[in-house]
Amino acid sequence: MGFQKYYSRPGTPKIIQWIIKYSGGLIRNERQASYVLIGLATTAIIISLVLTFGSKTGTPKAVQYREDISDEVRKKLPPGVWETIPLKYK
Repeated sequence: MGFQKYYSRPGTPKIIQWIIKYSGGLIRNERQASYVLIGLATTAIIISLVLTFGSKTGTPKAVQYREDISDEVRKKLPPGVWETIPLKYK
């Protein structure tokens, strides 16, 4: 009798059976479980896109040449470091 409580037919995918079984009664049939899976997949895709493309604006550009370094930063550099930074225009 317990088997029939969670599984409606023998061809039900295991993931659907698992969702119905462990939902605590919130999900009652295969259609609802399918909607939950679609929602989870959509959420995962959106989060992946936000993490991939959303954080590029706050990244500062790395300084490569002496001319790109401000005077304030230049004064804080340890001795000898200024000479190791290449010139943009020779």
